Amino acid sequence: MVWRFVLGVAALLLVHGAHARSGVTLRNSGYEGLVLAIADTVPYDECDQIITNLKTALTDASQYLNGALDGRAFFRSATVLLPSSWKGDCGQVVQPASGEMASRADIRITPQHLLFSDALWTQQSQGCGKPGDFISLAYTRLVNSVQNPGELGRALVREWAKLRYGVFDEAGIPGDAVYPPCYHDEKDGAARVSGCTDKHQNTEGLCENVTQLLLAGDTDTLTPLLVHPEATSSIMFAHTSPSVTRFCDHTTHNRYAPTKHNAMCNRRSVMEVILENDDFKNVPVDATPYFGDTTPTVTFKREVRTRYVLVIEDTNDMLVRESWSFLRSAIRKFTIHDLAVGSEVGIVTVNGTDAVRLQRLVSLNYKTREPVASILPYTPGEFGAPKVESSSCLPCGISTAIDMLTENGEQGGNSVILVIAPGTGRLGELLNLGNQARALGIKIATINYPQMARPTHSSLDALAHLTDAPAFTVLEKRQNQDASFLNSYFELAQALLAIRNEFYQGDRIKLPVEIHRKELTDNGRGKVTGTFVVPPGLGEPSQVHVYLHQSIIPLVKQVTLVSPSQRTYNSKSDELLNIKILKINAIINETGTWTYSIDRHPGSQQPHFIVVAATPQSNEQRDAPVTAHLFTSGKDMRLDGQSGPLALYVEVKQGDWPVLSARVEVKVTKVGNDSGHPYEDRFELLDTGSGDPDITRGDGVYSRYFTGHAQGGAGTYRFEVLVDDNGNTAYTWQTTRDSLGRRSVLDEDQLYPSGQLLSVNSASGRCCGSAIWPQAVHQLVAFQRNLPPLDVEVAAGAAERVDQILPPAKINDLRVLPQATGDLRTRLLWTAPGANGDVGSVDHYEVRFANDLATLVDVFESSQLWPSAPSMPLPAGAETTHTLDFSEMPQLLDQPVFMAIRGINSHGASSPVSNVVRLLVASPPKPPGLPPALDFDPADPSVIPRLAAASGPGLILQVVLPVAAGIVVLAVCVSLYCVMVVHRRKRHSKEPPPSQPPPAQQPYSGPPPRYEAEDDYNKQRDKSIYSTTTVVPIVDPQTQIVNARTLSPYQSWTASQLLHEHERRHSPYGYVQHYAQEGPPVPPPPHDSSIYTVNYYNNSFLSIADEGSAIYGQRPKPGPPTLPKPNVNFNPSLQGSLSSVNSDKKKRNVTMV
Repeated sequence: MVWRFVLGVAALLLVHGAHARSGVTLRNSGYEGLVLAIADTVPYDECDQIITNLKTALTDASQYLNGALDGRAFFRSATVLLPSSWKGDCGQVVQPASGEMASRADIRITPQHLLFSDALWTQQSQGCGKPGDFISLAYTRLVNSVQNPGELGRALVREWAKLRYGVFDEAGIPGDAVYPPCYHDEKDGAARVSGCTDKHQNTEGLCENVTQLLLAGDTDTLTPLLVHPEATSSIMFAHTSPSVTRFCDHTTHNRYAPTKHNAMCNRRSVMEVILENDDFKNVPVDATPYFGDTTPTVTFKREVRTRYVLVIEDTNDMLVRESWSFLRSAIRKFTIHDLAVGSEVGIVTVNGTDAVRLQRLVSLNYKTREPVASILPYTPGEFGAPKVESSSCLPCGISTAIDMLTENGEQGGNSVILVIAPGTGRLGELLNLGNQARALGIKIATINYPQMARPTHSSLDALAHLTDAPAFTVLEKRQNQDASFLNSYFELAQALLAIRNEFYQGDRIKLPVEIHRKELTDNGRGKVTGTFVVPPGLGEPSQVHVYLHQSIIPLVKQVTLVSPSQRTYNSKSDELLNIKILKINAIINETGTWTYSIDRHPGSQQPHFIVVAATPQSNEQRDAPVTAHLFTSGKDMRLDGQSGPLALYVEVKQGDWPVLSARVEVKVTKVGNDSGHPYEDRFELLDTGSGDPDITRGDGVYSRYFTGHAQGGAGTYRFEVLVDDNGNTAYTWQTTRDSLGRRSVLDEDQLYPSGQLLSVNSASGRCCGSAIWPQAVHQLVAFQRNLPPLDVEVAAGAAERVDQILPPAKINDLRVLPQATGDLRTRLLWTAPGANGDVGSVDHYEVRFANDLATLVDVFESSQLWPSAPSMPLPAGAETTHTLDFSEMPQLLDQPVFMAIRGINSHGASSPVSNVVRLLVASPPKPPGLPPALDFDPADPSVIPRLAAASGPGLILQVVLPVAAGIVVLAVCVSLYCVMVVHRRKRHSKEPPPSQPPPAQQPYSGPPPRYEAEDDYNKQRDKSIYSTTTVVPIVDPQTQIVNARTLSPYQSWTASQLLHEHERRHSPYGYVQHYAQEGPPVPPPPHDSSIYTVNYYNNSFLSIADEGSAIYGQRPKPGPPTLPKPNVNFNPSLQGSLSSVNSDKKKRNVTMV
């Protein structure tokens, strides 16, 4: 199977702001505006079956939801977006999309998921009661739904509850250390299946097999075992059971099961959380339920184009140095180079009293682009006139734009109003128009530019957030009295590009992806160098742009670009100088690291910006670029005295797969710092799965709370996010197959450090527990993504309530590490919370325990405190361990103990109680004890008869027979030993030879002769020879003498032999070189070999008898050692003279011998 990514790349790269709210609304118990999008990678050949079964599933889900909510809601209408890749309409009436976008679809129909296969799953980034991100439905599930009719509709309701109401699973995940499939009941200690039901089924003994059944996906076998045939709840536990039709409420909810819903929702029931949703919390209790026809109306549409109406304020407030010139250049870039062919653009300008239709809606092509880009005046329309004291007539311009988008009933396409103005003093009127636009499916994006005209003016952000559109603030930056810094133009151009990417309709694979951006400032050196990496799958068409302040004098001498193959590009183009861009004529078609150098004129205060972009070459998953998406927990990007804590989220993915171990850095600054409280900070977001605010580890969603406004005070805070590969450590999933075509699973120890979560929920087809572990991973190449800035307005009341509304975060991933057998110590492991949420560090921890779960959960403060706790809490996000030594609490051994933990900050605020873990530490094995004391005297001879008489045959069997058997075995062993000894002696014994008469010649019996001392080597050698005790027979030619002592070889040599040996030893030439290693040669035996039989043993030439033998008598002790004679190097020229000199010496030696 070839994996292809589903969503457009730019959609995830530049969408930002509040988490995009779904367009679904509840009216008269019916949900309207549900959007389902079929991915481009879904095959067209399956379209008939997909559409037919999709309609059936929606009908079943609508009826099932209505019954589960007691007539409160059903699906009245839904829109299905067909992909642009389908070559036909599949027999359906297809309309142009009117505000619906595939990037914001509630349900995404995709190919099979790498980990979850064709199971439905919901991505949930936020906590309890908060909406999820989207539902993913594999098209193969639709194709195969006929095998189990009705089950798909029930599964949709289960996932809809997660997406819409923010509830979680009430079933365990196989292999999950935090949310296990089974747990020990606190009443009787029996192992029970995690879940919630109104009729309990006896699941005793099932926990040994439930994990295997869940991993195998065998719901047909598992459901009857887990769910009572008459049970009606819960959908979040066992939706596959035909009898289950309801959610658990407060009467049936199991508060103590270790489920994700209990952990995330503070042990409230699913129905309690649902009824607190905005859809139902204001509905009267006595409202009439609806139980009529619940069949939804399904409409089919296709994305075709985007229609823009630009509303631009045309007053003197827009003229601040070069701000108007920057605006004209940015609009030109937007209309000529950024928008796709077929996009429609209209322009409306507003002054103090009226609105002017400057450009009607026109489709862009090569003929119409230039007239639209040139239509703005060179100066504001009221140039030279005094500035208006009140706000401009922005409501007039927005009303005109709505008329332009809706006149003649033409609403096909994505309709967007883009407002550019220096704030407004008529925000109330604008919000009323925003509600009108929202009802028509029109989005209003805003840019506050170039300033906030007056202190009384309000930001336009609220108008954008009302319609779920991006909002930006770009302030003019002054260089001198007449010039503005280039930063203002660059930020304005990037804001327009982000709006284009957000509302683009069509094949998003055609959109270029920014892979590198860098600001170049004067650092005293004229030449600036840098690098960027082109990942696989990206290439032409590409862009290498250098942004300039002056097009006439660009202040750039030379730009050089070098490819990975060392090909050099240094050709420039003036084609884009009218929009302040110097284009580098390069072909980005090589994967790898590129280098560039820019030779700038030094001394200029104006910066330059280099931007590199490339285009995806295919829609395959392996070629997908890394994308990022910033959003927050706030609804309208404004914090006041009633707002909860602000959490930031960044979703980082490669195609559809999460990017793990990336670095997500947030830079926070205070915009328009007029309050006198400057503020700037940097921090990193985390993907730890700690539970607050990050709820799932490994899902590619990085998060963290923001508490900086407690120090910075009230004002507008800007968040700028940089995402990179974290020093080449980022990685993502990978599909691998073995020789049999099966996907291989990578050992988790190769992915994560020891001691972290050990769960494998990927094989079960279930999403999502405490973490998502991939089956295999691969490292990503270097990347860098800059996200558009996000502004949040903070009121004074919100800044003062940080410590009150944000105590330390809840520890939701407490678990126990395995312990060695017999060890009385065990370790707890968790992710450290912060003093405020996940910021900072707590002051200390409380570890409490109880013998029953209810006490620990319900009255934590009354539970017993563990004697020790971590003494030095680590910063938030760090893995923390703590050793529990049960030798300090021996009374807890051999019994189950329930334990939980919470953090406490320096102000005394405590976090919610963590999830509960169960421990059972066994006592160590006792050492063998002493035998019990005897109650009789062993010396008494009457003891044995008395015991025998008392015990009868039992004593004989227990004592007498074992003793007798032992005696017999001992006797056999002794006998065998004796036989073996005798046999061995016979084998080695030999008969002595018959004695022979002694020879006529008697051997020499005097003392052995004294020889001249040798060098150190010879003395050691002689010592080893004469210490040898091996006896060698000596053979006489007349009579054989056995075991006699041998003569010394020097005693049996002839005179000529002795002379030769003496000359060799005392030669002035010295020994031959190799003698130093092996010693001098051994003298040969006498010439008559019949006299001696030589035994060469252990490299000695003869074996010598004991020194105490009668042959030699007592050997004299050796004298003091003599120094060795110096060796003289051999010289052939001296050989003749030395021989003549020694001739007389030879004669003396013969005489002496």
